[in-house]
Amino acid sequence: MLPFVLRVAVDGWDCSAMLRMVNCNRMRCDGEDAMKAGTWIAASLLLSGALSLTSCNSPAADGGRDRDKVSETAVPERVYWGDTHLHTSNSIDAFGFGVRLDPEAALRFAKGEEVTATTGMKAKLARPLDFLVITDHSDALGGTKALAEAPRLLITDPTMKRWHDLLNGGPEKSLQATAEIIDARANNRIPAAMSDDKAAAARNKSIWNDHITTVDNYNDPGKFTAMLGFEFTLMNGGRNLHRNVIFRDGGEKVRSVVPLGAWGDSITAASLW
Repeated sequence: MLPFVLRVAVDGWDCSAMLRMVNCNRMRCDGEDAMKAGTWIAASLLLSGALSLTSCNSPAADGGRDRDKVSETAVPERVYWGDTHLHTSNSIDAFGFGVRLDPEAALRFAKGEEVTATTGMKAKLARPLDFLVITDHSDALGGTKALAEAPRLLITDPTMKRWHDLLNGGPEKSLQATAEIIDARANNRIPAAMSDDKAAAARNKSIWNDHITTVDNYNDPGKFTAMLGFEFTLMNGGRNLHRNVIFRDGGEKVRSVVPLGAWGDSITAASLW
């Protein structure tokens, strides 16, 4: 886990102290409740399901600006539970692995509503989450879903047609197709028809804008925090170096950008900045 600092701004004011790490997977904010209005962009190798924060030893860590003094307590008094690394059917791997639920279903589930899983099982959390960041993969956003749902007669590439059939052939075949697609992506063997930059850009923009609208609709300041984010998927040559990116702002500003893809040798993690 790479250390980073996250600050939360709520309705135009800043939380008086940094969010601090509590047992690696618990979050508290020593100030008034800070539940949303955006976060500073944070790119990190987030692998856990709760927000883990470090580098917050004192208010002085925030550029030396004056801050209200914070009284330490023996135990966390305001603990927020959530997930900062969740994939939906828009992720190239998750769709193939059997996740056929969209971002709205994920947000409904996080807020405590009952949803029907891909397998048909009814699922509901015993306790709703306080926050959620859906971080679908930036590369081929919605790609496997689009391939699976495409009319078969219109697919001319034999490899893509085979993957289309596998994705619609049940769990085991879908897994096989996804493994082959990921391997082809890592080793630059993706069919030319799947490497159409203009078509991919148009699809990404459309999916991203729909996603932003959904997330903003489910954000409920003070009750449930829905943040915007994506997973930067750097995997050329099988390097598999991924980073979650979390935006501090809401949809109005985030619409000005699209998730950064990692296709091409010129793209590195520094490209995020």
